[in-house]
Formats: sequence, C-alpha cells, structure tokens
Amino acid sequence: LGLSSDIFLLGYVASFSTKLADTFASEIGKAYGKTTFLITTLERVEPGTEGAVSAEGTAASVLGGLLLTMYGWGVGLTPLS
Repeated sequence: LGLSSDIFLLGYVASFSTKLADTFASEIGKAYGKTTFLITTLERVEPGTEGAVSAEGTAASVLGGLLLTMYGWGVGLTPLS
C-alpha cells in the first residue's frame, strides 16, 4: 500500500487506548459519578443510565486513554518522529 508500518502501529495503539478510555469512563462513572447528565438532552439522570456522562467518568476516560498511549510510546510502538 505504500504506507509506513508506523501508521499501522499508531492505529493499533489508538484502538486499544480508545477501548481502555471507554472502559474507564463507564466503570468509574457508574461507581463514582456523583452527577450524571444525559448527553443528548443534558437532563440529570441516575448513574448507569445509557448515554449518561459524569465529570468523574470523563476524567477517568482521559486518564485511561493517556495511560495506554504513553505506554505505547514508552515501549516504542508510537515514535515521536
């Protein structure tokens, strides 16, 4: 295809980072989310509701995504250049 193998490694790490971010968001959000809002209407809903977001879950999502991204970079799967 004429593509560098780095692009495939980047996609590999990005897919797993996304999966971990989603898992962190849902599990931490359900367990520790104090105030949850429905993403479509912004009305308050109970934690665990499909489509609900919380600040705690969103912060956990960022942490999870960064964690695996930095690991991929640390072991050389996603070079800076």
